Amino acid sequence: MLNSQAGQSACSARDLRRLVKYGNLLRLVDAIFWGTAGIRGDSYESLLKAVLAMRNYEPQLAAALRMLEWNDGVIEYRND
Repeated sequence: MLNSQAGQSACSARDLRRLVKYGNLLRLVDAIFWGTAGIRGDSYESLLKAVLAMRNYEPQLAAALRMLEWNDGVIEYRND
């Protein structure tokens, strides 16, 4: 974790790697947000197209969570 000595913060390489992994996850969440921001309920087809497009994020999200070892209690869902 972050340590403070004489007014300076020391961060280990392990901490930095973990912060990078969280940054990657947050960038993905942001991309998902912006990917859904324009969804309008005009028709079933338009909603279906948007929802199906979100499937493209599933592998990226799973990989990001796996990198963070964030898998406790996660239910595996596959629609093959």
